[in-house]
Amino acid sequence: MIENADLSPEEQERRKRDKIEFRNKQRASNIFVLASTLIQIIETLIILCALLWADLMIMFKVIKIDNESGPTILQLSFFILFFVGLILGFFAYRFTMKFIITKFDLSNKILDSTLDHYRFIRKKK
Repeated sequence: MIENADLSPEEQERRKRDKIEFRNKQRASNIFVLASTLIQIIETLIILCALLWADLMIMFKVIKIDNESGPTILQLSFFILFFVGLILGFFAYRFTMKFIITKFDLSNKILDSTLDHYRFIRKKK
C-alpha cells in the first residue's frame, strides 16, 4: 500500500476494481480450461469408439475377413484409426470450444491469454 499512498482515492478504487476483475477472469479461465479438457477427453473417446466400432462392423459384416489375416488387418486398421480419431478429436474440440465461447459470449469473461489459444475467435470490443 506504500506505493499507492500518493494516488488519488479514485485511482486507488480503479486499480482495486481492475485487480478484482483480473482475478475473476483468471478464475473463470481456469474453470473453462478444466471443463474444456474434460470435454476434449470425452469427445475423443467417443470418436475413437465410433471409428473402431465402424471398423469392426465393416471388417466382420461387409468384408468378412478370415482367421489367418484377420488379426494383422485389425491391428493395422486399429493403429491407423487411433491416429485418425485423435486428429478428429482435436478438430471436434476446437469446433466445440469455438461454439461454446461464441454461444455463451465468454470472450469478455475469460483472460486474453486463454482466448489466444483459440486464435480463430476475435474478442468483441
